[in-house]
Amino acid sequence: MADSLVEVKPGDLITSEMWNDMVARLTQLTKTLDEVSRSSLQGTMTVPDVFGRKLSDAKAILAMPENQLGMGFIVDASGKIIDPTLQSSAKLIVIGQAPGPGTKVNPGSSVGLAVSAPIAPTGTTTLATPGPKIKGFQPDPAPVGSEVTIGGEAFAADPKDNIVFFDGVKADTPTKSTGNTLLVIVPKGIKDAPVKPGDKTRVDVPVTVKVGDKTAEGFLDISAPISEKAAPKIDTITPTVGIVSTAQKNSTITINGTGFATDPKANFVRFSAFPKDGVNPDTAKENQLVVVVPKELAQFMPEAGVPQSFDVTVTTDAGTSNTKSHNFMRS
Repeated sequence: MADSLVEVKPGDLITSEMWNDMVARLTQLTKTLDEVSRSSLQGTMTVPDVFGRKLSDAKAILAMPENQLGMGFIVDASGKIIDPTLQSSAKLIVIGQAPGPGTKVNPGSSVGLAVSAPIAPTGTTTLATPGPKIKGFQPDPAPVGSEVTIGGEAFAADPKDNIVFFDGVKADTPTKSTGNTLLVIVPKGIKDAPVKPGDKTRVDVPVTVKVGDKTAEGFLDISAPISEKAAPKIDTITPTVGIVSTAQKNSTITINGTGFATDPKANFVRFSAFPKDGVNPDTAKENQLVVVVPKELAQFMPEAGVPQSFDVTVTTDAGTSNTKSHNFMRS
């Protein structure tokens, strides 16, 4: 590996050697941060709010003594992986984070960031990839039963065409898939995986993604659950299309599932990570939440009457639910 990264200028070609060097540095940085955090802390940590910060500032905040969280993989607005060690990345603005602010996580957990798109240099060449590649996980470490985002490239667009194994244990079909990310629930039955709070983290669990006849491999740490209670799980959302109204009275959606808090103020519902602090449902049962659709979602909908998909999640003190994509429409 070279001693210093080479700055890419407009008109330059990005070689495979340069790309592999960048990926290796990002992987090593994430691993080092995780190891340092795990070796110095015990108990749970609270994820800070870095929304709207420059990437360089967010990196410093996560590394503060009272936080000491690792930085997970970083993607820009187009879904491309960003190398935070590059000088050109420092001024990119954080437009999303996972886990969200205030979430309780295990020491050494990494925080994944979505940032504004950089200004692309001209004359670059996109290199074809022969098969899928795994470049990171968010969060890392992650407990059994939680949802993990696998970052990489050349994943199948249809979730069912991606077969994922955790140390030989097949996971359920990913809840969502793009060319660069897979959302997968860490399955039960992984050998020596911690099952209750306080159990020892199992490090470097092999994770494989199979697309067609090609396979990618990465390594994820499996941590103990934060709570004895199971994280919430979303099964269905009704109605089929949620209505976003700018009128004084807005419509509601009903989220059906398990593991929700019975106190409405203890549930935080987000729509594609918006709003960053989440909204509390009007009413809450262990298996059902009734939520007023935030009228602010209208700002993300250029046309009235055209359905648009948002990723719905629910966070409680036991963790964050699986992601459930649902259509919403501005009236």
